[in-house]
Amino acid sequence: MIAANVVLTLLVGAALGVVVWEHPPTAWGAMQVAGICLLGIGFVLWTTARFQLGRSLTVTAQAKQLVTRGLYSKIRNPIYVFGSCVIAGLILVLGRPVWVLAFLIVSVANMAGTKRIGCAGGVVRRRVPQVSRRDVVLKIGFLKSIREYLGGNHA
Repeated sequence: MIAANVVLTLLVGAALGVVVWEHPPTAWGAMQVAGICLLGIGFVLWTTARFQLGRSLTVTAQAKQLVTRGLYSKIRNPIYVFGSCVIAGLILVLGRPVWVLAFLIVSVANMAGTKRIGCAGGVVRRRVPQVSRRDVVLKIGFLKSIREYLGGNHA
């Protein structure tokens, strides 16, 4: 699994490098410098988060075990957080600050998920997707892992 992590890191890093190399900013202003810093720090932390998943890392979102060490002890979804930093940093390097605003709007809407959202016509509830038996089994397994992690038999 480490080899796959290394290969994916190199591919993503190379792709980001090619995009910045092929479309460099015409002038390096504060926005571009902030973008390259955000991109670089985000990429390093994104890579760190992926390596900290260990055997739990999969290409598709699959729950294998509860990870509670490293970045995962502080941030619920560090891969998503730092991946978003990489995307926002790249957008800033390319000199498209309006795209960052659009990206933030889409990200916030995505995080809202099944929560209530306000609209002109009143409060609307989004549909909650059906939960499969597999999801229930995985969640029960996570609850057991959390109980063990906390060191008690919590209800």
